[in-house]
Amino acid sequence: MIPLLTRFHFIPITHILIACTAASIATTFALFANQAMIIVFMYAIAGIVSIIRKKYSYVAVGILCSLFSLQIYFKIDYSKKTFYSDQEFLQKPCIVQATILQKQTNLLEKDQATLILQTTKIYHEFSGSLLAPKKIMCTMPAKRAERLHEGQSITIFKAMLSQPTSDNEYQQYMLKEQIWATMFLQSQKVLITNKSSISWFAKCNAQLCNALQTTTQHLFNPLFLGKREKSFESIFIQHQSLYWGIAHHMARSGIHLITLFGLFMGFFHYARIKHFYRYIIGATLMFMYFEISIASISFLRALSMIMLQIISKMHNFQYSSIHALTLTTLFMVSFNPWYVLFLDFQLSFGITAVIIWLFHAKWSKTVAFQSQTLIPS
Repeated sequence: MIPLLTRFHFIPITHILIACTAASIATTFALFANQAMIIVFMYAIAGIVSIIRKKYSYVAVGILCSLFSLQIYFKIDYSKKTFYSDQEFLQKPCIVQATILQKQTNLLEKDQATLILQTTKIYHEFSGSLLAPKKIMCTMPAKRAERLHEGQSITIFKAMLSQPTSDNEYQQYMLKEQIWATMFLQSQKVLITNKSSISWFAKCNAQLCNALQTTTQHLFNPLFLGKREKSFESIFIQHQSLYWGIAHHMARSGIHLITLFGLFMGFFHYARIKHFYRYIIGATLMFMYFEISIASISFLRALSMIMLQIISKMHNFQYSSIHALTLTTLFMVSFNPWYVLFLDFQLSFGITAVIIWLFHAKWSKTVAFQSQTLIPS
């Protein structure tokens, strides 16, 4: 029987990456459960056993893993301190100057629109001014949000900012999305201060959506741009996709990005474009697609693995799918440890790891069978 770990055809650094990734994920869960001493105890036991057995290479890997664990600890501690900072601006009427990052509409249940704002200034007559950029989730009636679009700069008067009162799942979601506070706008005055701040990618996105018919637009937005709007047209499309059994294809995921990249590479191949320029153009198109769409966890995973594959092809490096997946996991967990606590991250990376394992297991068995048939009896 072929050993489990040899089926992946690891390159040496992959073992270290897997150890660092496992340590980072374990540290995140331990800190979430307020059991940081368990991680310290495990590092101490592993270090003592490695020294006694004279496995000094394991000690070096353990030190590297502990550095990633420390980075996770400081990252979580910093995000919590940032979240709980500037409490004097909460539950007080403030003037908020911000830029609209995202807009999402729900016309069915509450007839509301949700805006994600990036503040440039928060002012209160007694607390002073807060110039540090903060991300705020703003909810308002959909009718009032019709004139508001992504990229616009706005000023909100008498805004009442708030945070969850208890440590619950909603607070974890805000920490993951790096949202500092929420607010609901009913009758507060909203002034559009700058319409020209819309980026070139946002303008292209808006022009593309406006060129489509209403039904086509509600199909295009979730499938290609990752935007989900609850309206009668979108619900109709969801029911039709459920009826035909294609609902899972209507949710934008990493497979859509991989398919699009494969189509581009196939076109460049038949166009006889040189390999170097082929990958440069492909990477540029992927980043442009990333800029005009909302990036989900699976989308970021697929984009990162595609970029690693492009780099390996351009420099003639050996590409390993499990190596790329592990490096992507380590990068995303180090960048935002709160990802680990949510099901989309767990399913995306878990299912991808299982698919890679099954592929390599099948391929290894095929190679082993062919090798046995070539041996003369």
